[in-house]
Amino acid sequence: MNIFEKKSIDLESSINICKKAIEIAENYGYKISVTITDESGLVKCQLRGDGASYITIESSLKKAFTSGALKIPTVKMVDILKENPALEQFSKITENTIIYGGGYPIKDVDEYVGAIGISGAPGGHLDHKLCEETLKFFQII
Repeated sequence: MNIFEKKSIDLESSINICKKAIEIAENYGYKISVTITDESGLVKCQLRGDGASYITIESSLKKAFTSGALKIPTVKMVDILKENPALEQFSKITENTIIYGGGYPIKDVDEYVGAIGISGAPGGHLDHKLCEETLKFFQII
């Protein structure tokens, strides 16, 4: 039997990223939810900002799950679907996938360690920008 090791985002980093994402969103007047998943797609941290709709919780989870599984930002999958509509079936593979901007994989040097999903800004492209701004703050991208 062979055993392998995986890297994973830690709880403290997950909490800090979630808090910073909400802070950044509030500066724009957005009320969001944010989810961090680990390398296996399981929730590590999930926060719903004050005033954020309850639907944003599930949406942020699905965005994190999808970007972590695909290893690309979900906004890129939106663009891929525009070019190849037959791939739309991907969004129906599991109940946890969604093809909408606002999910971003988190990579540590050469290994994916988790993903972030943000929901609540007025458009997936703005959720995506919040992901980027948050991860840039922590020098992850």
